[in-house]
Amino acid sequence: MNKKIYVVDDNEGIREALHELLELLGYDSFLFQDGKDAMDSISSKVPDLIISDLIMAQMDGKQLTEALKSNKDFNRIPIILLTAYPLEEAGFKDARFHPDLIMQKPYELDELKKEVDRLLRAS
Repeated sequence: MNKKIYVVDDNEGIREALHELLELLGYDSFLFQDGKDAMDSISSKVPDLIISDLIMAQMDGKQLTEALKSNKDFNRIPIILLTAYPLEEAGFKDARFHPDLIMQKPYELDELKKEVDRLLRAS
């Protein structure tokens, strides 16, 4: 059975590009335009990993991370956050919950693939 990966991003082009990459790598990807949409689906289809943008209108990546990492049913799901902001400005310095990885945009697809594989092996 293929691993399930949620792709959460308000930019349709980025969602589609990540979807195509993940499908080529043999993963099943599910697309959501914000954290709220992802949270609405998570109980019925628990992902093995989440790749999310940091800044989104409804529920952003930080709020999504906090919601999942504070929930005993979902706190072991690895989360990769993608951001165009400098990493020191991503807003997690004083946060109670942290993603498993923050990658700065633009990122290398090979690096993203390597990190996805690493986090899925570790989970």
